[in-house]
Amino acid sequence: MPSVLNVDTIVDKAGTGPVALTKQSAAKAWANLNGSSFGLRDSFNIASATDSGTGLYDHAFTSAMSNANFSGTTNGHRDADQALSIRNTNNATGSYRVLSNGHTNSTDTDTDSAFSQICGDLA
Repeated sequence: MPSVLNVDTIVDKAGTGPVALTKQSAAKAWANLNGSSFGLRDSFNIASATDSGTGLYDHAFTSAMSNANFSGTTNGHRDADQALSIRNTNNATGSYRVLSNGHTNSTDTDTDSAFSQICGDLA
């Protein structure tokens, strides 16, 4: 019979903090952002998010990536215009940008929800 490990929190050897996420196949950051009234609903490894203009949302990592060549997956929705193009741009070791563009008029537009997941190597 296989062993089962059931825990609430795994801490570092010193017992002072959580163990860093280092598994290569795991997402290193994710964010659930409200772009309309602006604010993070929830996130992992995201220190802050900034409303940088219409449809532009900058995210700063808590723990930096090893380089700017990480992979980002984004999606989102807006009640008034369900067809949105959401993508990440401006990748840097400490941050990335989510850009929301409406298909009906092809201009940057704020979105009700912007979701992003980042995979790559932490610094």
